[in-house]
Amino acid sequence: MYFTDIQIVLYDLGESIMEYFSMGGYAAYVWPSYGIAMLILVGLLINSWSITRRYEADLICMCQNRSDIEPVSIDITEK
Repeated sequence: MYFTDIQIVLYDLGESIMEYFSMGGYAAYVWPSYGIAMLILVGLLINSWSITRRYEADLICMCQNRSDIEPVSIDITEK
């Protein structure tokens, strides 16, 4: 059976991809560390997002409770 040039290139590409994912025999250590790092980053993102939403809700509540106070405008061009 004869292989075409495309089949040879695809075979070589498949081998290089598998070699990349095996990480030279250290895949059992490398990929879980990537997974743990990704979980930590996603956790930090969710935590930051929830804290921001809570502070925004508190700020809106404070502004509604203090509606009797007029906003102050500051003219920064005066000296």
